[in-house]
Formats: sequence, structure tokens, C-alpha cells
Amino acid sequence: MRFVDHYNAAAAVITANDTRIFTVDTTLDDIADDYYRRDGALRAYEHRLQLIDNVTQMQKTIPVEQASVNDMLAQAKETKNPERQQALQESASQLQKSVDRQRALAYDLANVVHVLMDKHGAEDTMSARIQATLLPGETFTSHPGDDPVPQPGDGGLLDRNAPPKNQTTAQDVMQYSRQKSIIGTAETRAASAATKVVTTCVQESDGTPAGQAQPTASPTTP
Repeated sequence: MRFVDHYNAAAAVITANDTRIFTVDTTLDDIADDYYRRDGALRAYEHRLQLIDNVTQMQKTIPVEQASVNDMLAQAKETKNPERQQALQESASQLQKSVDRQRALAYDLANVVHVLMDKHGAEDTMSARIQATLLPGETFTSHPGDDPVPQPGDGGLLDRNAPPKNQTTAQDVMQYSRQKSIIGTAETRAASAATKVVTTCVQESDGTPAGQAQPTASPTTP
């Protein structure tokens, strides 16, 4: 059945990306902890590679999700059965919400990767550049406001063994929990509508009765 094939294709990839989103949540927590460990630089390098891999896979597979949703919408336009058309549109619409949220998270996480790769050290500050132009013995003492970015394992952070409890995290900025909740709700609704689509299908040309071919379980988050 064409609908089931495309729904299941979308659901499989969406579920895989849901898993990546949960994995990234843990990775971001690990990176935050890396700043307060003596071996933080090495740990952060490994965690950043994990983040890059998950984001890359999301960016590669989201177009696959979108193609399946597009086909479901095309089926809705083609069908003459009003009940089936409504269910098709609802299922596709809810999956589209998940795809859109996953795409937005992938974009935001790509920006997190760029921020983590910012190596704005002491030698890159305006103070250092001005100091380099002065005569021997002269000192520049002002602070233009471009202090170096702390790096994992920097001595100044090692007086703690974990981030402050009230520290704003990358997940806070991206509203990570809210995004995951919206994705999960949309996927549950999509699965419910998908079941209605199947029950309205007439016997297919290969002789498969309506109701035998079923969509997979809802692509719920772990």
C-alpha cells in the first residue's frame, strides 16, 4: 500500500532522528561538564565529534522524511474519499510538524558546533593586538571587552567540579525540552491519523484487503 510504505519510511527516519536528539541532549551535558575537568580539552574534543556526527546524520536524513511527507500530501489530493483525504492530510500535517522541529534543532545544533570551535584565545584579543604595537616596557591595561573564551580544562574553571546549578545551558537557549515534547505529540497524532487512513482504504490492486497492511507504531521519542 502506497500510504503505508511512505508513512513507514518517514516514521523510521523520524524515530532515528528522535534518538539522535536524545543522544545530543546527553552530549551537551557532557560538554558542559568537560569545562570543569583537568582532562576537559580531550573529552570535549571527543564529545564535539559525537555532536557533529549526530547533527550531520540529521541533516542528511531530514530530506528523506520530507520526501515521504510530500508524497502523503500528494495522495491526499488524489483520493476521492473525503474521510481518507482528511486522515491523510492530518497524518502528513503532524509528521510535517515533527520534520520542521527536527530541522530547526539540527540548524541550531550546527550553530552550537560552530560556537564550540571558536578558539578566541588571549592572543586574539584587542588588548593583545594593541600591546604588540607598543614600545618595549609600555603596557596596555584597558579591557576593550573581548576577553578570551574559556576552554575546557582551563585553570580558572577547575575550582569547581561541575557547572553552577543556575547556569544557562545550550538546551535552555534552544528550548530543548519543549521541542522534544512538541515532536512527540505530533508523532502520536500522526500515528492515530495513519490508522484512520488504513481503515478507509479499499482493496489494493495486489489483492491486499484494507486493514492487513498497517503503519508502524508511532515514531515516539525514547
